[in-house]
Parts: sequence; structure tokens; C-alpha cells
Amino acid sequence: MPFLHGSIRVDKNWPENHWLDLGHRMNDLGYTVAFAHGNDEEQWRSESLANRLDQAIVWPRMPLGALTDALGECLGVIATDNGTSRIAAALDLPLVNIYNFKTVWLTGPQKRQHQLSVFAEPTPSVHAVWNAWMQASALAALRESPH
Repeated sequence: MPFLHGSIRVDKNWPENHWLDLGHRMNDLGYTVAFAHGNDEEQWRSESLANRLDQAIVWPRMPLGALTDALGECLGVIATDNGTSRIAAALDLPLVNIYNFKTVWLTGPQKRQHQLSVFAEPTPSVHAVWNAWMQASALAALRESPH
């Protein structure tokens, strides 16, 4: 379960304690959390977060094509507003995008029930993101079930 926590804009980041709480919830469901990173600061944050979870890995820094392939193998993605979340949306993965800016209507996933945006100021709660993930993953499972 990739957590795409980075953004070129620091003010778009979600608090570390929120990522940890969400990571513990994912671990409780049996998910291993994977942290991706694109620069040294994001790598440091990825390693710091992964070291505080029971089931977590830090992906190596990889070219965009390899990252796209890695995401394509995942059950879904939780991400801040960043370019990599657009790849997850294009791959039609279950996705929860975390927004603390009102641009959600402009850049968030559109018209796909299994791709949701969560917006709040100053930042969405863990509870809101968790509920969105439960909804997105359930809708994705229904979509994939034989009729």
C-alpha cells in the first residue's frame, strides 16, 4: 500500500503523526505500507516513518517508468496532492488524495467512485482519510467482482 507523502510544496504535506496513525491502521489490516520518495528530504521522511511502523518498506528512488510499474502492482494508493498521485489515477487504482487547499476541484480525481479526494483546512483528519480509503477500496472490490 503506497503512501505518496511528498510534494514539491511543503505546505501540501500531511502531518507525520497522521501518516503514522494511518500506517498503523493499514498494518492492522495486514497491509505493508510502501513509501516512495523523489528527493533526499522525502527519503529521510520515508525512512523515519517506515522505522516507526511494524510493516513498512521504503522503495528505492526510481525512474518514473519503474515507479509507474510499481504502482500498477498495488491495491491502491493514498497520496498528497502531487504528480505521482496523477499516475495512480491514470492507472485507475483505488486512490485517496489528501488536500489542504481548495484546489481539490481542479486537480483531484474526477468521476471515478473508487478515487476520492479528502479536503479540510488546515488539514484532513486521519479519520476522514481512513473512511475515504475504506469507501474507495470497497467500491473498487465491487467493481472487480464478477456479476
